[in-house]
Amino acid sequence: MLHKVRTSVFIDREILEKAKNLGLNVSQCCENALRLYIQAIESSNSQITKNESSKENSENPEALEMEKSPKEKLVGRAGFEPAT
Repeated sequence: MLHKVRTSVFIDREILEKAKNLGLNVSQCCENALRLYIQAIESSNSQITKNESSKENSENPEALEMEKSPKEKLVGRAGFEPAT
């Protein structure tokens, strides 16, 4: 289990009252919301990094060729290259 720490947050009074009336655990709701935001941001950052890497590779065909696995480097049977 992760170590929990005490913190303070400012929440609109009406929202807090509605949450309490619904029996929601405000701490857990805040933690869950933060997890979702963090996951979304990290996913977006990862996608941006991936897209930048793809752009760099498309500008540098040698780098793209180096990333390919040995099977991807082989030419298929149909074509102008001899089959391996």
